[in-house]
Amino acid sequence: MSERQGERSTWPTPGLTNSSGTWSAPTRTCCARSSTRSSPPAIPPGPDGSARCSRPGQVPAPSTTRHRRSRCRDLPTPGGGCPPPDSAVPPTTSTGRTQITKEVHRARMTRDGPLPAPPGQLWLAPAAAGPARNMSTCDRDRPSPHTSAGRGRSFPSARRASGPPSSCPRHPPAAAWHPQVMDIRDLRPPTHDPWPAFTHHPPISSHGVRGARSWTGLTFGFVPGYRPMTLDLHVPTDAAGPVPVVVWIHGGGWTEGDRRYVPLQWPQQLLFDKIVAAGMAVATVDYRLLAEAPFPACVHDCVAAVRYLRQYADQLGLDPDRVGIWGESAGAHLASLVAFVGSQRDPHGRLLGRVGVGEGRLDVAASVLFYGPAQLGWVIDQVVGDDVRGALGGDLTLAEDLSPINQVHRGIAPVLLMHGRDDALVPASESAILHDALLAVGVDSTLEITDGADHCFIGAPIEPHLDRAIDFLGRLLQS
Repeated sequence: MSERQGERSTWPTPGLTNSSGTWSAPTRTCCARSSTRSSPPAIPPGPDGSARCSRPGQVPAPSTTRHRRSRCRDLPTPGGGCPPPDSAVPPTTSTGRTQITKEVHRARMTRDGPLPAPPGQLWLAPAAAGPARNMSTCDRDRPSPHTSAGRGRSFPSARRASGPPSSCPRHPPAAAWHPQVMDIRDLRPPTHDPWPAFTHHPPISSHGVRGARSWTGLTFGFVPGYRPMTLDLHVPTDAAGPVPVVVWIHGGGWTEGDRRYVPLQWPQQLLFDKIVAAGMAVATVDYRLLAEAPFPACVHDCVAAVRYLRQYADQLGLDPDRVGIWGESAGAHLASLVAFVGSQRDPHGRLLGRVGVGEGRLDVAASVLFYGPAQLGWVIDQVVGDDVRGALGGDLTLAEDLSPINQVHRGIAPVLLMHGRDDALVPASESAILHDALLAVGVDSTLEITDGADHCFIGAPIEPHLDRAIDFLGRLLQS
């Protein structure tokens, strides 16, 4: 045994006595621990030649040296070590821990069935019943491989005789416990006005986006002192080759929101389902909110997400030449800046930043902007109140650069603007003036105003708006 292994503890070995009948066996190592000390005297093997263990149910420790694994062991980087700050992590996969869970489940079996699960631990559903067996003795009544010799009893063990729990009529399987957790598709807004302050979501599960292979939590950027920047990507499973991708940017006044959710008034997952059903991938992006970092950090993060998707397009099954962008409310503001500034011949460096991949193409083939602001000044006054200077990082001139109407130029790809006429948060006139500015320089711009609709198109059916936007994106990205 290696001298470099972790610390061991020692236990007396039963069954070995001296002439006086008292314990005098050499001590042996506890199998579950590692050691930095020299190996103890060897223990005689068992009757079958296998290693013996002094503790019932204990599995002998392997003789190989255990090494500590690097946190970044699967992420090769130039010169080794961890990725540098302000970088991105390539797409990775995980095999999960299903087998460990099953072993834990088996290890908890006793003569009377499974022990109660401790708080917070979920049991697996019992295995499907196999064919009936004629048994004179129940498997659970047979001696365990770890029976203590001469004591006539068995110890609970993960190595107890196996078989479907339902195969023994004397020991019926314990009823499976299925926790009641809300599915994301059942999430609904409060039914009364005004809405209470949101402090949390209930436990929510999800079966994913229909018809998609999904990567969740892809890290597209690191910024020292902040949480990692992540996105989710859903790619059609039936794709015959690289597919176009739509980058979705959530709203929330730059102060709230989450890449996993659309506005609560809309059916959750419907937008993502529809994009995938149309043969396009969809990437949903998280960005730093204003309480985390002032402008233009949120713009930098959205720019970094587009660069990341292009950088790893081959690995993710995406076509880097067919990228569209879609945002709602504050997300529409960010989407417009990515599309407008990113397509300039000499883009504004301080708006784009160098988060994550740090460089690369930002042009998009199409943009959809749902009820976003064209001018930032008045919106920031409304959202952040007296701390406008703080929201802009102390630079009040930044508000002009962050106004989409000031970034309009001839090279912008086709744009679809949609707005509710009765929007009480962002007036429909914001989309109208941006539409006029785009037309004035020759950009292909379409404006659609919905009568009777408030912010988030409340007061009007949402599905026709989603279908119209997806049809627009599909026509331009799949041609």
